[in-house]
Amino acid sequence: MLKKQKKIVKFITYDGIIEPIGKSQVLSYVKKLSHFYSIKILSYEKHNDLKDKIKVKNLQKELLKLNISWKALRYNNYFNFGGTIHNILRGMIDNLIDLIFKNIIFFHIRGPLPGLLIIPFLNFFKIKFIFDMRGFWADEKHDRLGWEKKSFKYRLFKGVEKKLLNSSNYIICLTKDAKEIIIKDFKISSKKIMVLPTCVDTDYFIRKNKDENKFIQFCHFGSTESAYNIEKTLKLFSFFLKIEKKIKIIFFTKQETNKLKKLFIEYNIPNDNYEISSLNRNEIVKNLNDVDIGIFYCNKNFSIKGSYPTKIGEFLACGIPILCNDFNNEITELINKNKVGLISSFSENNYLQIYQNILEIVNKDDVKKNCRKVAETELSLNIGVQKIKKIYDMI
Repeated sequence: MLKKQKKIVKFITYDGIIEPIGKSQVLSYVKKLSHFYSIKILSYEKHNDLKDKIKVKNLQKELLKLNISWKALRYNNYFNFGGTIHNILRGMIDNLIDLIFKNIIFFHIRGPLPGLLIIPFLNFFKIKFIFDMRGFWADEKHDRLGWEKKSFKYRLFKGVEKKLLNSSNYIICLTKDAKEIIIKDFKISSKKIMVLPTCVDTDYFIRKNKDENKFIQFCHFGSTESAYNIEKTLKLFSFFLKIEKKIKIIFFTKQETNKLKKLFIEYNIPNDNYEISSLNRNEIVKNLNDVDIGIFYCNKNFSIKGSYPTKIGEFLACGIPILCNDFNNEITELINKNKVGLISSFSENNYLQIYQNILEIVNKDDVKKNCRKVAETELSLNIGVQKIKKIYDMI
């Protein structure tokens, strides 16, 4: 009997799969999905990542063994928007070749920018695709980077978003709020939309027994810019220092550190009470092992309703409770319902109460167990893969 040929899926991502976010949120899914489908990845990789030719070649070989082919286009950012246009044109050509000569069954489009690579062909080919929107991208640029709503680029990508939402066979969004907005604003059936939060590989991010440490360690993990109000976090931490000197705040980030160091000075946080580290992926879990509580404050705006920070699942999988503000309903419900942290306005009037609540939860083993349980039952990569597979099977 002839072996049944697997469906061929083309997965398009603007994030490089060599980079940490691409490894976590693209490659980890695709590797598991490759057991059921033949997958071609089209990704945009940073120049510095592609310079390591041995690393790239080894990844190519690893993926081919899993029946995954990978086309890595070099990400260009010269001349600002000009680099983006160049990136898009090269991706369009690759897609046109595949549409003409390859037996692609459908596309998995991760975000609106990759969606531009297929929009010109929608009227000429019968294209099936999943729009994995990841949030309201153009609105994130408005809320975080100051894109004017009347600007060409904002209006362009809102138009792209609308076209992809209406033309797609299926939509994946990160939060229930995002789903309701899509249903209301774009008149799209709820049956066409799946809510899939940012998942975590619970086999990689694991809970370990914390090493004995004299300090309670707070951790801000990832970006420190645009989406986050670092000043509110440091102002709160500065108050905690007035009560207890044996506390520390750690920033695991690849962002520019000079601004952070100036803020430490401004908020009177001594050198012994903070640390800034830029970690490779294989160093993350080991360093999270010493953390007692994750902390961050997200700026509240329209786009944050559709966001689900990657750090949520990663903290919880390592048994680390979270202190954050009420920035969207999804995260607030997750933390309050499961008792895996604290939701706070970071108001000065409540600083003392916040600290007392933190002391109660960081030393409770059942809180740590709850964190791990939530990661395994609600946010695990395996659950995410099964949900995506269900969509793939329907197309």
